[in-house]
Amino acid sequence: MADQFAANGYLTMIIDLYNGDPVALNTVAADFDLMKWLEGGSNGKNPHTAEAVDPIVVAAITSLKEEYGIKKIGSVGYCFGAKVCFPSF
Repeated sequence: MADQFAANGYLTMIIDLYNGDPVALNTVAADFDLMKWLEGGSNGKNPHTAEAVDPIVVAAITSLKEEYGIKKIGSVGYCFGAKVCFPSF
């Protein structure tokens, strides 16, 4: 989807909302504790809570405004990404 926005002339940024700690491909749901991962990440030290993720989104917005002079911003997110389309700041 980002490639299509970019191909149509929009400056496009993909943010690493997982902070380098995504769920591994082909993870078996029965073997995965989603709440544990959200609260502490894979190593217990990399949470994926609003308090941890919102600053990543705010930094991206700040970068778009200050480094690129962007005045209007649109966002698209699915699943985990949808909840951070409008961070509290």
